[in-house]
Amino acid sequence: MSIALLSSLACVGMALAATAQADSLALPAQSRIDVTTIDGIALDGAQDQLHDVMLTPASDASGRTDLPHYCVLVGDAKRDGDRLRITTQALTCVETEGGDSHIYSGELVAGAYDADGQFGLDACDDNGCELEANHVFQLELTHALDIEQMPNPSAELNAERRRAGPRAEADGEAEGNNETGD
Repeated sequence: MSIALLSSLACVGMALAATAQADSLALPAQSRIDVTTIDGIALDGAQDQLHDVMLTPASDASGRTDLPHYCVLVGDAKRDGDRLRITTQALTCVETEGGDSHIYSGELVAGAYDADGQFGLDACDDNGCELEANHVFQLELTHALDIEQMPNPSAELNAERRRAGPRAEADGEAEGNNETGD
């Protein structure tokens, strides 16, 4: 097997590990995940860095992602010679399963790698750096990702309502009507 194929298979396995556990979101260090820029990035000669760059997981041809579909990753972009270095610090994800949703928010330390395998993106010239919105690249995790699911008060209320059933809702509405004198 080629190294590229083995690397792809390893990424698929890690992606499955990321979404397999509903109580935590986990990926090992050095995992690579495909992401895309939400907005374009433009650095000119006067500005060599940009804070609060927002990224989101990139889908493959089948619509799969390495992280839950509803994620925002936040980081910084900085010019380093002819490369644009993008590093992340945090992510927030919402994973949905049927009527339930799971929220994950925490630290994500990772750096951007281009298709040539080099750290940083080949996006700079003498005039500055430019990266269009929706540009896809890979982030490599510097540290393992292991974020516990956060409490979701909305999901807890919905679960209580489902357990109580439609009769309890009707009783609650009738009681509410009596209290207002209707």
